[in-house]
Amino acid sequence: MGGHFATLIWAMKIAAAVGGAIVGYAFSGPLVRLGYRLLVRRPIPAWLLPLLRVGAGAALAAVVFILVGLGGGGWGWGGDGSGAGGGASGKFAHQDKPATLPVASAHASRAKLEIELLGGKTSPGDGRYYLVRGQPPAKNLAELEELIRARAEQIEIHLVLTDDSVFSGHSAMTKLRDLLQRYRVPIVTAPER
Repeated sequence: MGGHFATLIWAMKIAAAVGGAIVGYAFSGPLVRLGYRLLVRRPIPAWLLPLLRVGAGAALAAVVFILVGLGGGGWGWGGDGSGAGGGASGKFAHQDKPATLPVASAHASRAKLEIELLGGKTSPGDGRYYLVRGQPPAKNLAELEELIRARAEQIEIHLVLTDDSVFSGHSAMTKLRDLLQRYRVPIVTAPER
């Protein structure tokens, strides 16, 4: 059922983005003209107006695509295919309730393995986005998979996000989510540090 829900969310996001593009193009004319006149102090050239309107439509489409579904966790931080565990607050999507693959509380006998998702100045580069138990050096996805594969049935991942963590749509996040789904390892998003 989770797969159907995820497909429905994607269909809604795409439909909303198309609608956003149409609305952005249709209603951006006066704003584009006014903005150009304020910046350049001349009327906008006839050839430039359609280009800027297309750009406005594309920008609105992108914003709408990102925002649709956020109320139910549209960032896709959960791994059950439903996008559970999202919500938006500032740079990242965080919630007090756990974002889970299967619900982590059902796996109380599993050992907690804390992984901090790095980014920006905190990431050493070379795909090393994963700091396990707060102990350097950071691991790349292959090293993390080796660690998880050996203990997949015994652990649950507590994902730690900070202001320096990569954004939710970054490949480091999606690859981690896919890895944990493949090994059926529950994930809990810890409160932001």
